[in-house]
Amino acid sequence: MPGTSSSATDDCVLTIRRIFDAPREQVWSAWIAFNHAKHFDGPLGHPMKSMRSDLRAGGKWRNVMRYEGKELPQDGVYREVKAPEVLSFTFAWEQPDGTRGHETLVTLTFEEIARGKTQLTLQQGVFETTQSRDGHRSGWNRALDAFADFLSQHQ
Repeated sequence: MPGTSSSATDDCVLTIRRIFDAPREQVWSAWIAFNHAKHFDGPLGHPMKSMRSDLRAGGKWRNVMRYEGKELPQDGVYREVKAPEVLSFTFAWEQPDGTRGHETLVTLTFEEIARGKTQLTLQQGVFETTQSRDGHRSGWNRALDAFADFLSQHQ
């Protein structure tokens, strides 16, 4: 896919870059709207049952996706919210017994690389295994595909 690259910068760190034909402020605003929109269905095959977010440093977020009839809760805390440059938050899956699984840090940077072109870089880590990293790569790429569609409809 043009404008897409994905690589692990380290065995257990995920980095994904996407380039969008929109100014940085517009990509940031769309990302925030996309992640808080009631109509957002999650990545393909993973519809979102619920989403809650307190978008500020120290604020908590929690989403519940569905996959093959199972609920997949995830949550975290926003570490940095610096519009329109950086969004950083912790991420952990909730285990079946209600405890939190392994926590990673997700950092999104929004860089205007040319007039009207923005590079979004997503980094997440450190994962416990490369298998977990690769599963997240797949999920994030599906979510970023959905975001690209959302952005094109809201320009």
